[in-house]
Amino acid sequence: MALQSEEGQIVLKTLELSTADLTTIIYRRDNAYYSHSSAVLEILHDRGGPWKPFYIFKLIPAFVRDYLYRSVSKSRYKIFGRNDSCLIPEKNVKKML
Repeated sequence: MALQSEEGQIVLKTLELSTADLTTIIYRRDNAYYSHSSAVLEILHDRGGPWKPFYIFKLIPAFVRDYLYRSVSKSRYKIFGRNDSCLIPEKNVKKML
């Protein structure tokens, strides 16, 4: 769901996050919502495999993790580059997902 959507705006309000700031990630599992670094760690945990060990970072207080999350977020285009469109994965990549 897009954070700009009606449902997304309701989720942001429920989590007491700014409805104007659409720069974070929200992850929903069952009836629980996670944001910022917690969302990333939950996603990695659920992906399993080589990503699961990253879940140990949950031991770090959320305010520290979120500070790092925001720092990377502000620099993400410098670090990872920027695309004008979403990449469509090839069949061999889709198998890994």
